[in-house]
Order: sequence, then structure tokens, then C-alpha cells
Amino acid sequence: MMMVMVTAMTDHGDSQLGDVEYPLERVVVVGASNVARGMINIAEHVRGYRDAPIDLVVAAGHGRSLGATSNVLWRSLPGLTECGMWDALSGRPQAENVSVIVTDVGNDLLYGQTPEVVLTWLEKCVSRLCEAKCRLIMTELPLASLSGLGRVRFWAARSLLFPTSPLEFDGFIDKCKCVNEGLLRLADEFGASICQPESSWYGIDPVHVRGRQQKRAWSQILAPLRDSVEQRSSRFSNADRSRLKRVRHARREWFGRVHTRSQPAAFLSDGSIVSMY
Repeated sequence: MMMVMVTAMTDHGDSQLGDVEYPLERVVVVGASNVARGMINIAEHVRGYRDAPIDLVVAAGHGRSLGATSNVLWRSLPGLTECGMWDALSGRPQAENVSVIVTDVGNDLLYGQTPEVVLTWLEKCVSRLCEAKCRLIMTELPLASLSGLGRVRFWAARSLLFPTSPLEFDGFIDKCKCVNEGLLRLADEFGASICQPESSWYGIDPVHVRGRQQKRAWSQILAPLRDSVEQRSSRFSNADRSRLKRVRHARREWFGRVHTRSQPAAFLSDGSIVSMY
């Protein structure tokens, strides 16, 4: 497949030596911790559905917020609606085919945001991603898993994953359902394919897909990308898997210091490239 060559840019717009061949098949994945944990599975599944290299653009991270700066331990990341992905996408050549996956919605409830604010940020994100023609996939909140939480398990999970969260047990599920209903309305408005997470994907931790369920979960989430094409063997080489593990955000704060990373952050042996924002 034809590729477009442009000068690679850093997150701040500074040229770096060399040129980048951008594949004309682009996949944008927006999410939080499940995306960060599933990078290799996501890349291998998407590549297995395509006969050409992909331009994989990811905006994710543990505890990621849709619209506000999020802090996890000593690391800070900008909200998804404010990160460098938007400038990066507008500065890249137009792709022939674009697919967008939006998942991991709901973290902001744990940061004390109302469902109305969460849905406002979500709509802003989806609207911008869908300004150009694309195929959109959205995942619902894991209501089947969350609904099984008792008070004790709720407090245990919240204390472990979001120790400073002001969210209370009473009314928690109602807020999740409200966000999920709004997500479904947006999906209908933008013609998105919807994936409903299965309770079997999760264990004691009600929001993070278990390691042994990762492959199955991403296979179901990304199934709409398959069309009628049979999935090829898509396991990357050890070298490519190592490159994916080393992908870092274009901009993050670590122990109060700003760290930047030129993007794309990984160049795979088949010509695919990966960027992280």
C-alpha cells in the first residue's frame, strides 16, 4: 500500500532528523489503563485484520481522565481532550482509512466528576475524532462486573486503585448507568459499533481486564474492524513486542518534572508505527 513520507515532529513541533513513512491505514485508540495494559494485544489484533502497515495512535494511561489532569502515584498526564494527540493528528497526512476506538470511560466518576461533566467531555472527544470520516467503536462501562460489587469490595477496590477518590458507594452504580446511557446515545448519534464488556473478563478487580482474558476481550472489542477478512497470524517478533513495551507518552510529568518523547515512539519491522499521547 502507498505510504506518505513527512518530516517527523516532536510534541512541541520541533523537527527531528529523518523522515517518517505514515501508513494510509490509521487506527486511533482512546482509553485509560486497559488500553495501556493491552498495547501489544491491540496492535497485534489490528495488524492481523489488515494486509498493510498501520499508523496506530494511542491516547491512554493508567487512571486517565477525559478532561482533566490525572495523577497516579508520581506521574501526571493531561486530560484526553487536552493532550497532544489532536495537534499530531491535524498535522499528519490524511489517511485512506481511519478507525477509532473509544474505551475505558468512567474514570472521572472516581475523581468526583458528575455524569453530566463526563458525558460533556466524552462528546467533545468523540466529535473531534469523527470530524473526518471514520469507523467508530465504543465500549460500554463494565456494568455487569460493577453491579456485583458489594460495599466491602467497593471500598477495597477504590482504596487500592483510586485512594484519594471522593466517590461514595451509595449512588455509584446509578452514576455509572447514567454515563453508560449517555455513551449509548452518542454511539447511536455517530453510528458507532458497541461492545458490551463481559463479567468474565474481570476478577476481584472490577474494572481491569484480567491478563489471561486480554486476548479474548480485545478480539471482541476490535471485531468490527475484521470485516470479511480472515485474521492472519499477527504475533509480532520479540523485537517488535519489546519496542511496544517501551512506548512512552509524548508528554508527561514524572516526580514534578516534565518529560517529552518524540513521536512516533515505535517503528515496527512491518512498517507500522505507534504514537502515544
